[in-house]
Amino acid sequence: MRFVTYLDSKNQEIPALVAAPAQLIELKSLAVDLLTLIRDWDRVAPAVKKLQTEFKEGKIPAGQIVAESSVKLISPIPRPTSMRERPASDTLVAR
Repeated sequence: MRFVTYLDSKNQEIPALVAAPAQLIELKSLAVDLLTLIRDWDRVAPAVKKLQTEFKEGKIPAGQIVAESSVKLISPIPRPTSMRERPASDTLVAR
């Protein structure tokens, strides 16, 4: 599964599942952003998997499918809760 975040016409951040090349399924009914989706994964995973299956079967409402070319993709997690730096090699750690 691949996830993205895009801006809609109102500049709201929308989490989405990449369903096929150039097609996204918006997930705002499941989570307000990807960080929330990750935090609540145990709860939302069945619904995300169901959406994948319904997409393959052609059962997703057209309004929930978004063409990637019609939106602006942004950083999947625009405001990470932390950032960590890892040394380039293990020898730097030993020093």
